[in-house]
Amino acid sequence: MAASQDVADGAPDGTPDVAASARDVPDPCIRHDAALGLVVIELRDRAGAVIRTLPSAAQIAAYRRWVDTGDGPDPFAPDPGAVAAEAPAG
Repeated sequence: MAASQDVADGAPDGTPDVAASARDVPDPCIRHDAALGLVVIELRDRAGAVIRTLPSAAQIAAYRRWVDTGDGPDPFAPDPGAVAAEAPAG
């Protein structure tokens, strides 16, 4: 089996691999969406493209819709079930 050339290792002769520059962006990357007041975690592929976010793109869209229109439940409100679960048993 031929040796595979991993992008992280560079070329076999030790010279830097030009594709390595795509990894200069940390993975995962954490960014602050100031308009929504959210921290977004972005997971990237080897080329540096965002492949997944936490919260998801649909969740970010829901936050944005609520901020822009007030339509739907308040995504910033605490979950009543979670608050009840955290209350000490009497």
